[in-house]
Amino acid sequence: MGIATDLILIATDPNSHKLQINSASNDAILGGAHLLDLVKEGRVGVEAHGKKKVKVFVVDGAPVPDPEIDAALDRIRDGKKRRAADAVTRMGKNGIKNAYRRLCENGQMRALDEKFLGFALQRHEVVDMAGREELRARVRASLLQGQPADERTGPLIGLLHASDQLKLVVDKHERKQAKAAAEKISEGDWASAGVKDAIAGAQAALMVAMIAPAAAASASS
Repeated sequence: MGIATDLILIATDPNSHKLQINSASNDAILGGAHLLDLVKEGRVGVEAHGKKKVKVFVVDGAPVPDPEIDAALDRIRDGKKRRAADAVTRMGKNGIKNAYRRLCENGQMRALDEKFLGFALQRHEVVDMAGREELRARVRASLLQGQPADERTGPLIGLLHASDQLKLVVDKHERKQAKAAAEKISEGDWASAGVKDAIAGAQAALMVAMIAPAAAASASS
């Protein structure tokens, strides 16, 4: 499984069974997760000219073994270079649904049939609490205790930081420290030099993608 399923596992509240991510940003955040996985695997490249001009393009369009990540790649397989905001939004389409389905198939989650005022609600019970807490503890240890990140936690921390979702793993009084640590982790030694540069570019792409919806919302308010 990839970064998207790790994110959803952490972002699902075990008590309320709700996803703790702002729905307005879901596609971009999940697309960012797929982008990081694809860059890490050498399937997608990121071309950055400053923080506001970032392009995403396919390097290797061959099928990816992971069906969710392959579906994300398929949405940009036409060979066009795309703006970061467009690319991650395309790749993140149905990302929440697909991640939950994968987690349920693996026995880590269980879909719940709940309704409110006659409307079906998307709720999921965390079955693999040990796995969730172990992953969350590793992320917190890297952010707050200086534990080195690795190939699993490094990209996840980068995504949480780039999408302003560190609040999923740290309390309010810990966020300043966690943010500073996340910035250092993004430049750390959990990846080779080439992969590190590519991941940094992917994070920049996600940053750009997250700015666009926020700016649009601000303009319409």
